Amino acid sequence: MTTKIIKELQDIKRKAAIINQKIGSAKLSYPQVCQCGEELDLVYDEIFSFESALLKNDPFVEIGRYGQESAYIFKTLRTSHSPLPKKFIVSELKKFEIHPRRIEYCMELLRKTGEIYEPKKGFVQRI
Repeated sequence: MTTKIIKELQDIKRKAAIINQKIGSAKLSYPQVCQCGEELDLVYDEIFSFESALLKNDPFVEIGRYGQESAYIFKTLRTSHSPLPKKFIVSELKKFEIHPRRIEYCMELLRKTGEIYEPKKGFVQRI
């Protein structure tokens, strides 16, 4: 799936270069320039919607929504000896009335961003 998306992006890039060459060498009238500008705006809108969809998959962007949970996880990891069992972290963060699934998801995002890692299955440690 990823390679297919990358190939499509490369095709779009190639087509954009060809269009750029054609526009640069063509003698366009003012209405044609306006029409090309409108079409270009539509292309920009499509690209920005693609970029926003791409950012939804970025763990660095996603972790920004879990600032409080991340802070509590790091506080727990700092005050206790590492590596800690995930169950211990979940039980510690329940004191702050944070749902266990939210804690697990936040730890998964922190693992994807490289802030923490799992030396053994079920344990986490700060890097």
